[in-house]
Amino acid sequence: MTAFISKSLPATVLLLSCAVAGCDDGVDVNNVLTEKGLDGSPVVLGVSSPTARRQIAVDVRPANEERGDIQSLYLDVSIKPSLQGVGSEEHGRPWLRARVLQASDGRLVTESLWVLGEPGFEGYLNNIHISGCTRMERCEAAYVLELERQGPPTAGELHLTWRTQARLIWTDPDESTVAVTLREE
Repeated sequence: MTAFISKSLPATVLLLSCAVAGCDDGVDVNNVLTEKGLDGSPVVLGVSSPTARRQIAVDVRPANEERGDIQSLYLDVSIKPSLQGVGSEEHGRPWLRARVLQASDGRLVTESLWVLGEPGFEGYLNNIHISGCTRMERCEAAYVLELERQGPPTAGELHLTWRTQARLIWTDPDESTVAVTLREE
């Protein structure tokens, strides 16, 4: 039962996001759901270097002569912060602002702000719709993940690990007919 739940969860999330945000007409959620994950390079944010940027590229194309097209394509980002060398919290806790920007024009796609300090915290930027790819055989898109330490001037460093995942619904029911590449540039 657990295996069924974990395998069906991404499709369920996609169905719910379509119900809430609305999917394009003609999207058939019974088609293949392909996922590709990437562990990004670690980030350290200090008082003197409070901002870091990472570029994420996604590329979708047919894997062979058989053709299909993109029904929907989404990115999810998870961020795990860890405060290192922080003394007392008398001045408060630092905040983390995470933003996803279009690499081509710097347009803001989504952002979130979290107050840090609780061990085990993980922040999410989910269901980032990659527009302009629907009903296409091939699609390339690039985004910038911007991470910024904000808030009170606390000592110590903010160590971040992050992961991104692309979720694709493809018209051909055979997952081997599509190639999804996700990389940090």
